[in-house]
Amino acid sequence: MRRIIRDGRSGVIILLSGQDYPIRSNREINAFFEKNADCDFLLHFPIPSNGRWKGTNGGIERLRSYSVSFDRPTRAIQYVMVKPWNFTYQNLKNILYILRFKPELFPRIFQFLFLHRKIPPLKFFGSETWWGMRVSTAEKVLDYVTEHPDLLRFFSYVSIPEEIFFATILMNMPGYSGTLKNTSLRFVAWDEAENKSSPPILTVKHQEKLLNARRQEDILFARKFDEGVDAEIMDFLDRFTQEERATDDPVSPEADLP
Repeated sequence: MRRIIRDGRSGVIILLSGQDYPIRSNREINAFFEKNADCDFLLHFPIPSNGRWKGTNGGIERLRSYSVSFDRPTRAIQYVMVKPWNFTYQNLKNILYILRFKPELFPRIFQFLFLHRKIPPLKFFGSETWWGMRVSTAEKVLDYVTEHPDLLRFFSYVSIPEEIFFATILMNMPGYSGTLKNTSLRFVAWDEAENKSSPPILTVKHQEKLLNARRQEDILFARKFDEGVDAEIMDFLDRFTQEERATDDPVSPEADLP
């Protein structure tokens, strides 16, 4: 985000993963953002949430507990959460994981076990990881972070912080101008997810669902794709975007570049 601002770029920053894929042409995507020029895009909901994140009391425990992440892919466990004043077997086991894989945090073990977290006086919001944000909004977010270093320190021990960090800032940021639309801009087959922490890989059996998603104005991408599992579904989507390009008036090759 800082690099984009430093380079003087304009428009919208879209956070994508390597398993996201566009289901519309660049021209359609550009037209959508031109039509919604005063909007930012982030699927968000208040914490605690009814019906979401049930394993952490609607997200509350993600704020109250200390979460420590481990380097990937060298560790089978990505992170552990430690609850203050909780001496269950699992909690103590998590402490041992920290001592084994991050011994440099040994001086903080007393804090993790006996000090309740001082939660910033904000209304917290959860979200999905993915968002679309105007460069002007990103600049305000970075200013807010600079002015509130305590917030960064707090989130350094929150599990999967990106699912709370940006939504909370945008919903609490004074002087926010614009409309925050409650969408992630993408189709995800959550209804088929066996593990609710990760959606299924999209394959040719999802063709009909992807076609239906294309009929929704605010669905520009889909996830998750995996070339090693099914590359044909991406070829299927490419045919649509190529047909859309073919119906446009002739333009220079650079016109469709993002």
